[in-house]
Amino acid sequence: MSLEEKVKALLDKEKGLSHADALVIFDRHGFLRIESTDISPERVKRLIDMFCPTVGDLKNIQSIDREAKPEFLLADFGKFYVYLASVSENVCLMGVFSKKVGPLKILQGMGVVSERIKEFSQELETLSEKRKEEFLKEKGSKVQTEGLKTKTPYLTTLQVEGIFEEFKNELGPASEIVFHSIADELGFDLRHLTKDQAYEFINRLSEEIENPSRRERFVKVALSILES
Repeated sequence: MSLEEKVKALLDKEKGLSHADALVIFDRHGFLRIESTDISPERVKRLIDMFCPTVGDLKNIQSIDREAKPEFLLADFGKFYVYLASVSENVCLMGVFSKKVGPLKILQGMGVVSERIKEFSQELETLSEKRKEEFLKEKGSKVQTEGLKTKTPYLTTLQVEGIFEEFKNELGPASEIVFHSIADELGFDLRHLTKDQAYEFINRLSEEIENPSRRERFVKVALSILES
């Protein structure tokens, strides 16, 4: 049984025991998602998009549990609760619950689920990083091939998309608006972006990422895409 199959089986079991509508494991890069859910995939995706940027910094979200430690939170969305817990540096556990379950029962149940999931924390972190590396390697290979064919002085579409995807991983839901706004601010045409312009563009984008480690990671990966 693969790691994903083991984790899926655990989520299936714990969803019933914890009375959750959904239990989801995801990473902030968007390369890992394992779920057991009774709600729509679209709703799960919206919640992941909302919380993805906070995986490494949960304390920035308002929690109804005022005494909660930064590694987990319970957020009140009016019609439902969302429980979020850090599994590792880049991997998170999310639980979605109806209001009838109640905060105390959620915290008790998810405390147990979190501890069981954390037994797989290192393996999940490794899987997340492996998939990101494979993605970048594949992107780099395509970019190199396309570059050889076109002989253009401009960045390829794949390079621009790669930089955007990494920016989105680090900034979150507002990334598309910010990305294009900065391009307009600098007067850059993303369809005809030179390498010199790209260096300036990456530097300007990085200024929008407040978290130092995320900012550093974005610059590192973006430059590797640029140089591929």
